[in-house]
Amino acid sequence: MFQLVDPTLVTVTNANPRRELHGDEKVRAIDLAFVLTGENTLLDLIEKDLREHHYCNKALKDGQEALPGVHIPLPNLRHPQLPLIYHYGKGQKWRGYRFIWDWGLDEDHVDFTDAVLSNLQYELSEGGSVTIKGTISYNGEELQDNDLFGELSGLAAEGEISIKLLAPAELIPAKKGYRAGQPDTPQQTDKNPAQQDLEEGTQTPEAAFTQAAAGQVWIQYIDDEKFDSIDALLRDCMGKEALEVHEELTVEFESGATQAIRITAVDEEAGTATYEVVHIADPAPAG
Repeated sequence: MFQLVDPTLVTVTNANPRRELHGDEKVRAIDLAFVLTGENTLLDLIEKDLREHHYCNKALKDGQEALPGVHIPLPNLRHPQLPLIYHYGKGQKWRGYRFIWDWGLDEDHVDFTDAVLSNLQYELSEGGSVTIKGTISYNGEELQDNDLFGELSGLAAEGEISIKLLAPAELIPAKKGYRAGQPDTPQQTDKNPAQQDLEEGTQTPEAAFTQAAAGQVWIQYIDDEKFDSIDALLRDCMGKEALEVHEELTVEFESGATQAIRITAVDEEAGTATYEVVHIADPAPAG
């Protein structure tokens, strides 16, 4: 699991201060996108033997074995025609990280527990250097300090900073509604009466419209990927990046009709989402 045990210089490329809605409360949160460039030994911080997977040393004689305790540089790309940029655990977010902004003084300026690491990726370069990118997110009570929140929000203008990023003993997926230092909100087991399954033989107007529209469906203006149903479209979206509750999408059918839909619930483990129709537009008349 990726971590930076020793103080390490990284560049914060983007700081995104924002507010999240938790119940009726709006809480402060921040996303810090960072980049780190160095020797390809950094790959082993992501996963053991990842360096050997991508790199080799063409100067070594065939069959030559490394001596115990001797570091052998691997400067050459093993498969130079393959892509150079890779997403590690694409779409996954892991909570439980300890994020330390180290000023090099007796006390650390920032020491957050239960931060989230996401968007982890790496880029390979011939010669043996790699670039690692990721995003650290946090929404704990410490952000109520106006001075601290302001300093974090301006980190993208600071150049390099020294940080530690310590992984938990076991990686824990960050679920929707994550709040630093608090357990995940349990999923509601009692359905809202308005969301009870329809009795057999009944059909909503929205479902009837979808059937009548027939043909394939896609996200409006993005017709390079078409699906047999809205459910199949949403499953594909969830596989790429989790949808948000209350997020709205406009979908288009082969008939030319469109629907505006709003996400009502998501199940990240199952990779599914439910929705409600908020607007229906019939096809424009020909001519």
